[in-house]
Amino acid sequence: MRYCLLLLSCFVSLGLMSDRLSAQPVVRQADGENWLAYDQSDVLVQPGSALDFSHLIPTGIAGQYGRAIINTQGMLVFSEQPDKAIRVMSCALPMFEFEPQDDAQVIAFAEEIQRAGYMAVRPHWLDLYLMIDAPADFVFNPKRIALFDLFTFELKKRGIYLILDVVSASTMYKSIDHPFNNPHRKTMNKLQMYYDSEYQQHWKQGARILLNHINPHTKVALKDEPQVLYIAARNEPGIGFQMNLALNNKEKNKVYIKGISNHFAQWLKERYRTVGELKIAWADAGEGISDFSDVSINSKQLPLLMDNDYQRYIVDTEQKTYAWMNTYLKNLGIRCPVIDYNNGMSVQCGVTRSVLPMIDMHAYHDHPKGWGVKALLHNNSLVGSSAAMAYRLSGTRQLGAPFGVSEWGNPYFNPYRHEAGLVMGAYGALQNWQMIMQHALPVELSSIQPPRFFRVARDPSLKAAERMATLLFAPNVVKPAKGVVGIKLDENIVGKLGWGRTLPSEITKLALVSQLGIQLPDTDRAKVSTDLILEPQRGATVITLPGAEVANDTEQNTAATGQAIALLRQRGVLGHTNKTDVSKGIYQSDTEELTIDAKRKFLSVNTPTCQGATLAEPGVVASLDHVTMTNEGVAVACLLASLDGQSIAQSQRMLLLVASNSSATDATFSEDGKQVLSFGKLPALIEAAKVKLVFKQAPKGNIQVWALRANGSRSVRCETSQQSHGPLSVTIDQAKLGENITPYFEILTDSAD
Repeated sequence: MRYCLLLLSCFVSLGLMSDRLSAQPVVRQADGENWLAYDQSDVLVQPGSALDFSHLIPTGIAGQYGRAIINTQGMLVFSEQPDKAIRVMSCALPMFEFEPQDDAQVIAFAEEIQRAGYMAVRPHWLDLYLMIDAPADFVFNPKRIALFDLFTFELKKRGIYLILDVVSASTMYKSIDHPFNNPHRKTMNKLQMYYDSEYQQHWKQGARILLNHINPHTKVALKDEPQVLYIAARNEPGIGFQMNLALNNKEKNKVYIKGISNHFAQWLKERYRTVGELKIAWADAGEGISDFSDVSINSKQLPLLMDNDYQRYIVDTEQKTYAWMNTYLKNLGIRCPVIDYNNGMSVQCGVTRSVLPMIDMHAYHDHPKGWGVKALLHNNSLVGSSAAMAYRLSGTRQLGAPFGVSEWGNPYFNPYRHEAGLVMGAYGALQNWQMIMQHALPVELSSIQPPRFFRVARDPSLKAAERMATLLFAPNVVKPAKGVVGIKLDENIVGKLGWGRTLPSEITKLALVSQLGIQLPDTDRAKVSTDLILEPQRGATVITLPGAEVANDTEQNTAATGQAIALLRQRGVLGHTNKTDVSKGIYQSDTEELTIDAKRKFLSVNTPTCQGATLAEPGVVASLDHVTMTNEGVAVACLLASLDGQSIAQSQRMLLLVASNSSATDATFSEDGKQVLSFGKLPALIEAAKVKLVFKQAPKGNIQVWALRANGSRSVRCETSQQSHGPLSVTIDQAKLGENITPYFEILTDSAD
């Protein structure tokens, strides 16, 4: 079977937006009686409350089962439990906003992370945090390293692991007085590392001082610490990504562009030996080149033959760079997996990552164009895109290797961001990924600032979505897909697609149905049995924005997808009751637990212990196994989760999450709502939703429904309705809650109280 595939990338293209929106009239998004203030005065989760997810973390200290290794099935496991794959819900913590300032606050912060159900923490920008007001280059600030030591010790006691970046920041372990307003802020040392030995030595020295540091509480150096799950050598370091950022301002970044261009020219000289041979290989693209030094990467769009060599150069250079970094870390004593190149959707990136022991990726839906006031969004629905963020991530997975997502996001102020937790928790589990992490800051000790980009804890919509993801991604909630679809890639196929292009949604959408991943020849991967192997025929351009890679996805060969679905039916992967209908944009997982209908912005999750849906319009109904949910108001995502391990039909204690849009007091936006003009102030505001739940089998005993405060304690009791011998119904009308408005509701029987 052959597929005509327009390769698109991974998200909606923000590059097509215009800054003209700033001239539009200012409106207040959160006007009206349906927007109510949400009390976040106490966000510290009370132990034992319905928002205490600490039971999701295995008891005991981190490292009790040995180091993280990769077993013969290609799964991340602990060395003393080699047959038990790890499933890790993780906390993205930007360390330049590390809140604790003393020992007591550090302990409280670790407790909050535990109660949020996180089994790992990524202390992102750790290299930046430790060097603020440091006494000298490559010497940590003593107060900050002391707080970090206590923090990791407190996490370890609670069974919480670390995912470490050796280098996140451009400061490269230089002493600074401000995290961003410093002379190193705009340097591009991740590019310089490819061609400048000075910066390679800087990286090595930084790695050495970080990983040799001995924690006084544990008496163990980080390099010997089994609490470290895996290490990223750098954050988002790919040549293609970094060069595209550099090319956004050629004059300012000319030294880096010249450095990579010269390095590429030397690579070409070794490959072709003479300029004449190069010009023959490049045809028209070689015109005007009389010496290898004439070669310059001066555009994001290069002639095809030149670009293919550029992408081969990138693969060769990136793989060699990873090899020496990995060797250096192993010689230091590192025994956990070491990864790199954690973003990039192109097939070139996939080839580079074929030498990595595991794959760690980043992806966003509707990533903002800009970081502060005047930033732009499209405000489109993730579910309305058929969960593109999730299925395109699946196209970067490599079968036979562990896969995790250390950054995902559907950032503030997208009005549909409440959908994202259902999407990533459910589809991450369906794909049997081993780790997911929403970016960023999902836990805070106090709420003192209004919602803004990448600050999950301050945003009622995203905090509720994060809790949905946590509940769904937990082991044994959503079944992994039964079927496995492989995507064949080799040098010939990649050459046809274009090295700098990415896989098309015609293929990657199959991740909504079965497990999906690419297969490359001659890689050190575990063997994985597949039900279907597909070979893509063409691809499309990847677009780079600051912080993310995006693309338009305007051409889709639905006939090709339909043919693949038909084959999965013929081979018994999809049962006769499976509702997948490509022509209607409906995809149901082969487990039949997840169903998505993009045209209706509808996603349902239907498992024994968790049932929920996105309900984008009034009147939309989700009829699930044990409950029917009906939207009687604004767009909303709902999840009903058992808290006692029983099925929803038998559970005596459940948590209901009702997530809608949210904003901040006096936050202002352009007339069409796509540009933020001011972030406003506290309190945060919730757009009140109204949802009716009807239990198909009434829980035993008298039912209580409680609205919960931000800390999980009960505030007011909600009404229930049940006619004689009829079904139990619960209507959540957030507007009627007034000052007690909340996304969280506890449902329990008298016997569970």
